[in-house]
Amino acid sequence: MASNAIYSAAGISFVLVTLLFYFATKSSCGEKSKSIVTKTSTERKPIVSSFVSTKIKGTADEVFSAILDYESYPIWSPSTEYKWKDTDAEGVPVVGSTGTFKVTVDFATRIVPIQMKVLDRKNRLVSEESILYPNWLLTSERVQEVVPLDGELGFCEYRTQHNLYGLASYYLLLTSKEDLVELQEQYASDLKFLVEGKIRFKRAKR
Repeated sequence: MASNAIYSAAGISFVLVTLLFYFATKSSCGEKSKSIVTKTSTERKPIVSSFVSTKIKGTADEVFSAILDYESYPIWSPSTEYKWKDTDAEGVPVVGSTGTFKVTVDFATRIVPIQMKVLDRKNRLVSEESILYPNWLLTSERVQEVVPLDGELGFCEYRTQHNLYGLASYYLLLTSKEDLVELQEQYASDLKFLVEGKIRFKRAKR
Protein backbone atom coordinates (compact mmCIF):
# COMPACT_ATOMS: atom_id res chain seq x y z
CA MET A 1 0.00 0.00 0.00
CA ALA A 2 2.74 2.43 0.94
CA SER A 3 4.66 1.77 -2.26
CA ASN A 4 1.49 2.27 -4.36
CA ALA A 5 0.89 5.61 -2.66
CA ILE A 6 4.46 6.72 -3.38
CA TYR A 7 4.18 5.73 -7.05
CA SER A 8 0.83 7.50 -7.34
CA ALA A 9 2.22 10.67 -5.77
CA ALA A 10 5.24 10.55 -8.04
CA GLY A 11 3.01 10.05 -11.07
CA ILE A 12 0.76 12.95 -10.16
CA SER A 13 3.79 15.19 -9.51
CA PHE A 14 5.26 14.28 -12.89
CA VAL A 15 2.00 15.11 -14.68
CA LEU A 16 1.67 18.45 -12.86
CA VAL A 17 5.25 19.45 -13.64
CA THR A 18 4.83 18.42 -17.27
CA LEU A 19 1.65 20.49 -17.59
CA LEU A 20 3.37 23.45 -15.91
CA PHE A 21 6.23 23.30 -18.40
CA TYR A 22 3.80 22.92 -21.29
CA PHE A 23 1.67 25.93 -20.43
CA ALA A 24 4.69 28.02 -19.47
CA THR A 25 6.37 27.21 -22.77
CA LYS A 26 3.17 27.85 -24.71
CA SER A 27 2.78 31.20 -22.99
CA SER A 28 6.41 32.09 -23.64
CA CYS A 29 6.15 31.32 -27.34
CA GLY A 30 2.96 33.33 -27.71
CA GLU A 31 4.08 36.50 -25.97
CA LYS A 32 5.64 38.14 -29.02
CA SER A 33 4.30 38.15 -32.55
CA LYS A 34 7.66 39.33 -33.89
CA SER A 35 10.68 37.12 -34.03
CA ILE A 36 14.01 36.74 -35.80
CA VAL A 37 14.33 33.49 -37.69
CA THR A 38 17.78 31.89 -37.59
CA LYS A 39 19.16 28.56 -38.79
CA THR A 40 19.13 27.21 -35.24
CA SER A 41 15.53 28.22 -34.59
CA THR A 42 14.38 26.60 -37.85
CA GLU A 43 16.14 23.33 -37.01
CA ARG A 44 14.62 23.15 -33.53
CA LYS A 45 12.07 25.25 -31.70
CA PRO A 46 13.46 27.26 -28.75
CA ILE A 47 12.02 26.46 -25.35
CA VAL A 48 12.44 30.07 -24.24
CA SER A 49 12.43 32.99 -26.66
CA SER A 50 12.38 36.66 -25.68
CA PHE A 51 12.20 39.48 -28.22
CA VAL A 52 12.82 43.21 -27.73
CA SER A 53 12.91 46.00 -30.29
CA THR A 54 13.35 49.76 -30.28
CA LYS A 55 13.23 52.58 -32.79
CA ILE A 56 16.53 54.44 -33.15
CA LYS A 57 17.19 57.80 -34.78
CA GLY A 58 20.11 56.81 -36.99
CA THR A 59 20.78 54.80 -40.12
CA ALA A 60 20.76 51.01 -40.06
CA ASP A 61 24.44 51.00 -41.03
CA GLU A 62 25.36 53.30 -38.13
CA VAL A 63 23.58 51.06 -35.63
CA PHE A 64 25.02 47.85 -37.06
CA SER A 65 28.53 49.33 -36.96
CA ALA A 66 28.04 50.06 -33.25
CA ILE A 67 26.96 46.45 -32.68
CA LEU A 68 30.09 45.12 -34.37
CA ASP A 69 32.40 47.38 -32.36
CA TYR A 70 32.82 44.75 -29.66
CA GLU A 71 35.79 46.42 -27.99
CA SER A 72 33.65 49.43 -27.07
CA TYR A 73 30.83 47.51 -25.38
CA PRO A 74 32.04 48.03 -21.77
CA ILE A 75 32.11 51.80 -22.36
CA TRP A 76 28.45 52.22 -23.27
CA SER A 77 26.97 48.94 -21.97
CA PRO A 78 28.68 48.30 -18.62
CA SER A 79 26.80 45.03 -18.01
CA THR A 80 28.26 43.31 -21.09
CA GLU A 81 31.73 42.55 -22.42
CA TYR A 82 32.94 40.47 -25.36
CA LYS A 83 36.37 38.97 -25.92
CA TRP A 84 37.00 37.22 -29.24
CA LYS A 85 40.02 35.06 -30.12
CA ASP A 86 39.90 35.33 -33.92
CA THR A 87 39.08 38.68 -35.53
CA ASP A 88 39.69 40.49 -38.79
CA ALA A 89 41.81 43.62 -39.24
CA GLU A 90 38.97 45.75 -37.80
CA GLY A 91 38.65 43.64 -34.66
CA VAL A 92 35.40 42.00 -35.80
CA PRO A 93 35.08 38.23 -35.30
CA VAL A 94 34.43 35.96 -38.26
CA VAL A 95 31.92 33.12 -38.42
CA GLY A 96 33.29 30.26 -36.36
CA SER A 97 35.31 32.51 -34.05
CA THR A 98 35.17 31.62 -30.37
CA GLY A 99 35.40 33.87 -27.35
CA THR A 100 33.65 34.80 -24.13
CA PHE A 101 30.62 36.89 -23.23
CA LYS A 102 30.63 38.43 -19.77
CA VAL A 103 27.34 39.65 -18.38
CA THR A 104 26.58 41.22 -15.00
CA VAL A 105 23.09 41.05 -13.52
CA ASP A 106 22.31 42.24 -9.98
CA PHE A 107 26.03 42.35 -9.11
CA ALA A 108 26.48 38.72 -10.18
CA THR A 109 28.88 38.18 -13.09
CA ARG A 110 28.85 35.24 -15.48
CA ILE A 111 31.41 34.48 -18.19
CA VAL A 112 30.07 32.24 -20.96
CA PRO A 113 32.14 30.66 -23.78
CA ILE A 114 30.53 31.52 -27.13
CA GLN A 115 30.93 30.99 -30.87
CA MET A 116 30.00 33.33 -33.71
CA LYS A 117 27.34 31.63 -35.83
CA VAL A 118 26.09 34.32 -38.23
CA LEU A 119 27.55 37.61 -39.40
CA ASP A 120 25.45 38.90 -42.29
CA ARG A 121 26.54 42.43 -43.16
CA LYS A 122 24.13 42.69 -46.08
CA ASN A 123 21.06 42.01 -43.93
CA ARG A 124 22.66 43.50 -40.79
CA LEU A 125 22.21 40.39 -38.67
CA VAL A 126 24.59 38.80 -36.19
CA SER A 127 24.20 35.89 -33.78
CA GLU A 128 26.32 33.89 -31.40
CA GLU A 129 25.69 30.75 -29.36
CA SER A 130 26.98 29.50 -26.03
CA ILE A 131 29.26 26.47 -26.14
CA LEU A 132 29.57 25.81 -22.41
CA TYR A 133 27.20 22.83 -22.23
CA PRO A 134 26.12 20.02 -24.59
CA ASN A 135 23.31 21.08 -26.94
CA TRP A 136 20.83 18.68 -25.37
CA LEU A 137 21.37 20.30 -21.96
CA LEU A 138 21.54 24.04 -22.70
CA THR A 139 22.34 26.31 -25.61
CA SER A 140 21.84 30.07 -25.48
CA GLU A 141 21.52 32.01 -28.75
CA ARG A 142 21.73 35.79 -28.93
CA VAL A 143 20.56 37.41 -32.17
CA GLN A 144 20.78 41.09 -33.14
CA GLU A 145 19.30 42.62 -36.27
CA VAL A 146 18.89 46.14 -37.65
CA VAL A 147 16.31 46.99 -40.31
CA PRO A 148 15.54 50.34 -42.00
CA LEU A 149 12.08 51.78 -41.45
CA ASP A 150 10.09 52.32 -44.64
CA GLY A 151 9.07 55.93 -45.11
CA GLU A 152 11.15 57.15 -42.16
CA LEU A 153 14.46 58.35 -43.52
CA GLY A 154 17.21 58.41 -40.91
CA PHE A 155 15.44 55.96 -38.57
CA CYS A 156 15.75 52.22 -38.11
CA GLU A 157 14.53 49.43 -35.86
CA TYR A 158 16.93 47.51 -33.64
CA ARG A 159 15.81 43.97 -32.82
CA THR A 160 17.33 41.59 -30.31
CA GLN A 161 16.21 38.08 -29.52
CA HIS A 162 17.44 35.53 -27.00
CA ASN A 163 16.66 31.85 -27.58
CA LEU A 164 17.26 29.02 -25.12
CA TYR A 165 17.40 25.35 -26.13
CA GLY A 166 17.89 22.16 -24.12
CA LEU A 167 16.43 20.59 -21.00
CA ALA A 168 17.86 23.19 -18.61
CA SER A 169 15.86 25.87 -20.45
CA TYR A 170 12.71 24.75 -18.63
CA TYR A 171 14.27 25.75 -15.31
CA LEU A 172 15.42 29.09 -16.70
CA LEU A 173 11.95 29.67 -18.13
CA LEU A 174 10.49 29.55 -14.64
CA THR A 175 13.27 31.45 -12.85
CA SER A 176 15.09 33.85 -15.19
CA LYS A 177 12.81 34.89 -18.05
CA GLU A 178 12.08 38.34 -16.59
CA ASP A 179 15.79 38.99 -15.94
CA LEU A 180 16.57 38.06 -19.54
CA VAL A 181 14.01 40.47 -20.95
CA GLU A 182 15.13 43.23 -18.58
CA LEU A 183 18.73 42.78 -19.72
CA GLN A 184 17.69 42.96 -23.39
CA GLU A 185 15.65 46.11 -22.80
CA GLN A 186 18.55 47.76 -20.98
CA TYR A 187 20.96 46.87 -23.78
CA ALA A 188 18.57 48.22 -26.44
CA SER A 189 18.19 51.44 -24.45
CA ASP A 190 21.97 51.79 -24.07
CA LEU A 191 22.50 51.24 -27.80
CA LYS A 192 19.85 53.83 -28.67
CA PHE A 193 21.46 56.36 -26.32
CA LEU A 194 24.90 55.70 -27.85
CA VAL A 195 23.90 56.08 -31.50
CA GLU A 196 21.63 59.09 -31.01
CA GLY A 197 24.21 60.74 -28.75
CA LYS A 198 26.86 60.41 -31.48
CA ILE A 199 24.52 62.02 -33.99
CA ARG A 200 23.80 64.94 -31.66
CA PHE A 201 27.51 65.40 -31.07
CA LYS A 202 28.26 65.48 -34.81
CA ARG A 203 25.55 68.09 -35.38
CA ALA A 204 26.82 70.22 -32.50
CA LYS A 205 30.29 70.36 -34.04
CA ARG A 206 29.00 71.75 -37.34
